[in-house]
Amino acid sequence: MTATLSFPLAQPADSQESPATFGIVVIPDTQIYAQTDSGAEIFVDQFEWIVENQTNRDFVFVSHVGDVVQNPQIAAEWDRSEPAFAALDAADVPYGISPGNHDMDDGGIAPEYDTRFGTDRYLGEPWFGGNHAAEGNRSSYQTISVDGHDLLFVHVRHLQSTYGPTQPVLDWVDTVLGDHPDHLAFVTTHEFTFPLGFVLIPELQQVVQDNCNVVAVFSGHHRGVGRGEFDDSCGRSVHHLVTNYQHFPDGGQGFLRTVDIDPLTLQADFQVYSPWLDEFRTDPAENFTAALAPLVPIPGDVTCDRVLNVSDALVIAQHAVGVRTTHNSCPLP
Repeated sequence: MTATLSFPLAQPADSQESPATFGIVVIPDTQIYAQTDSGAEIFVDQFEWIVENQTNRDFVFVSHVGDVVQNPQIAAEWDRSEPAFAALDAADVPYGISPGNHDMDDGGIAPEYDTRFGTDRYLGEPWFGGNHAAEGNRSSYQTISVDGHDLLFVHVRHLQSTYGPTQPVLDWVDTVLGDHPDHLAFVTTHEFTFPLGFVLIPELQQVVQDNCNVVAVFSGHHRGVGRGEFDDSCGRSVHHLVTNYQHFPDGGQGFLRTVDIDPLTLQADFQVYSPWLDEFRTDPAENFTAALAPLVPIPGDVTCDRVLNVSDALVIAQHAVGVRTTHNSCPLP
């Protein structure tokens, strides 16, 4: 008689207690802050707040949507930005940046960005996965593990041909996502969603749809906020959001986006908060709750590594002849 394998959901040690959440912080365009010393105070305050709340909020990653500065060739603007990222470095907070059009000159010339945020800065970090080497570290990816989940963060530079050929970058993104099918993936790029909620870069959308592991796409560039959803090729819902407050007084008033995720249900609480003002935003595109799509179980993957190979065949054969009576429980919500 052939054994029937089942894969129960992962359960908390004490089902009466709600599990803790882990948090991701998304930094909108900071370009106006970088232009003045007073603006830089707001910029740095955002990052210091993240570090100060790293433990009690369990912030596991920070993602910058790009346009770190306004004028890519002015070193003083990068100098004003540096203390913010240095705070993350000192506190061992993983992060990634998606360079925007204001971080690069036409033709893709970006000596200040390349010098300050090149590969050498991250080579010693265990969470640094790699980059699209043909363009240095302008598109990169990072991986971390938290609360039973492997997370992948893919950062893509501004996808306009003004800053270099886009197809090689898209091919690289497709490869990175395809190489990490067992990771819940978050993609950040400078421009993707318009504030009315529709997608502006359909070529990147297609790459995301072709891979069944992306749960959200973050972007900035366009002033305002907006969100939408589309289905990937497995029928999973992918959330996409634009967040940009550079048109607010003082260049943004310190507003940033937080995403607090329940590791058991993947329920995510999206909020926008300013540590500078100690104030929340309440627009439905800013403050809402949504479920992130779990990874799709792979039929036949009885070893729970999301790869079909001889190990799966061996386990199934052992069950069939009664040699094995136990199996793994895949930690998929």
